Amino acid sequence: MSIEEIIHAGKTANDFMSKSIKAGKEYEIDIISPIKNHWTHCIVHIPQGTHPQLHPTLNGVLLDQGYGVFHKTLLSHKEAKQMQERANLSQKELRGLWKKFPKIMKCLKAYNQ
Repeated sequence: MSIEEIIHAGKTANDFMSKSIKAGKEYEIDIISPIKNHWTHCIVHIPQGTHPQLHPTLNGVLLDQGYGVFHKTLLSHKEAKQMQERANLSQKELRGLWKKFPKIMKCLKAYNQ
């Protein structure tokens, strides 16, 4: 993988996410892991109808559309099984980044197990 390819994949995911949420708008957030190494893991709830797939969380939308990978810290969330299934299906059906950047997504998935 080249640095340019990694940057392009990140920008592609960011563009998709920017269409799903709007800057300046307030969202309900569930923190599911404490801040560790300057990172925290959370679930971002989005208003119904914000995204065509109508998943109630940004996390679920990103996983469903192939712009994210399931992270083990999500296992404690009540929707973990559903989100993990969505992530696996998006990989199988080559949605989003799984189609354009499969090497990057496989690397991320392996890292997050």
